[in-house]
Amino acid sequence: MLISLSFGLWFITPQNVWPTSTEWLRYGDMEIAQYMWEYFRRTPILQWPIAEVGVFGEGWGTIFPSTAGIVLLGLPLKILSPLLPESFQYVGLWTLANFGLQGYFAERVFSRLGLQEFERVLGAVSIVVAPIFIFRIGMTHLDLSAHWLIFASFVIYLKESEPRAINKSLLVTGLALTINIYLFVIVF
Repeated sequence: MLISLSFGLWFITPQNVWPTSTEWLRYGDMEIAQYMWEYFRRTPILQWPIAEVGVFGEGWGTIFPSTAGIVLLGLPLKILSPLLPESFQYVGLWTLANFGLQGYFAERVFSRLGLQEFERVLGAVSIVVAPIFIFRIGMTHLDLSAHWLIFASFVIYLKESEPRAINKSLLVTGLALTINIYLFVIVF
């Protein structure tokens, strides 16, 4: 996991991980996602639907997850928004966490398959630098880069005989639902 976090930090740079660094989010899909977060954090806390962004644009609204908003982080941060700095982003930390979790769960899968330690580490590093994972981040689809959910599902599947496997399965499925609908379908 330390190797994957180190690679993630190198890939996205320490400056972009810092929560008040938003300049790197001023292009493409990330610009829209950052604007959506800015609108969402200013909507009323008690509203229905809870993830609605009714003031996004003139005369129309949307929901937070529809524009790469990660509800798992967006809702708690919205509640804490009065305590957060004016210029704030969470996607840098999110991306770094994805690198770490990707490496961790990949290593757990390889462990369940009975591979030796060197093979597990090499396999996990291969998964972390896999083009499809890097492509998702490079294309600014940071919600879709949570591939670790798929590997967490594999870990649970490979430990099927464990009595708590169904609870862990429901937890991972619920997490996927709060991150991205496509990943939810895959994990489900």
